[in-house]
Amino acid sequence: MARGGINKALVSSARETLISRRENPSIDAIRVELGNTGSKSTIHRYLREIEEEAAARLDDEALLSQPIKELVTRLASTLHQEAQATIDKSHTEYQHQVQSLSTQIQDLKGTISGVKKMLEEKETQLQATQNEFDEARSCVNELKKRKSS
Repeated sequence: MARGGINKALVSSARETLISRRENPSIDAIRVELGNTGSKSTIHRYLREIEEEAAARLDDEALLSQPIKELVTRLASTLHQEAQATIDKSHTEYQHQVQSLSTQIQDLKGTISGVKKMLEEKETQLQATQNEFDEARSCVNELKKRKSS
């Protein structure tokens, strides 16, 4: 006796059952839902047909009434405006951050320049003090030599 096999209606029913349980209607999941019957290629073919039919129904604007089309248009417009407002706000905040960071960079560059200048002055003073110290040591050594002679 020949097996009855699976058909598109069974695959569609299994797919809807899985979706209602919030599970992914994968080929393997549908096969398990069907009691581990049907080949994966057959299930795949039926799934593709079911999804193509669903897409065609959703894409057909003639199926939508005028009030629904207007509602969708208004919602899309509102969504676009809100998204643009968010983008504009983020852009403004970004510009303020960039300006603030640029100001901080300029302040730090000025501070670095002042510190470098102070360091150079201190190095000059240190060198002068070192020279004075060397001269004083030289004088002390000379005095020690005279005293011991």
